[in-house]
Amino acid sequence: MYYQGGWGVGDLHVKATESGELIRFNYRVLDPAKAATLNDKKVEPKLFDPQAGVVLTVPQLEKVGALRQSSTPKAGMNYWMAFANPTLVVKRGHRVDVVIGSFRATNLVVE
Repeated sequence: MYYQGGWGVGDLHVKATESGELIRFNYRVLDPAKAATLNDKKVEPKLFDPQAGVVLTVPQLEKVGALRQSSTPKAGMNYWMAFANPTLVVKRGHRVDVVIGSFRATNLVVE
């Protein structure tokens, strides 16, 4: 409810890919105006894992760019971003925080 009212997003999920080398954050936009911060290209998202003591960032690939969606958000659409986890320290079951500018989603369980 907090994220819906304050940030215009819902259905927040954090999931490790099969290999575990990427951690994917998904969210559904409910109010595009409130959710604009999450898709802002100028803001660098970070994933904090206090249990592992690490901060993950979205990788920038030479030919692809950042592994995140940064288009103008639309209501009812799902969006994602992927965080690099090359040392596999963030694992399924860990509780993490995702910070994007002033947006902060806390205590999300990695699936």
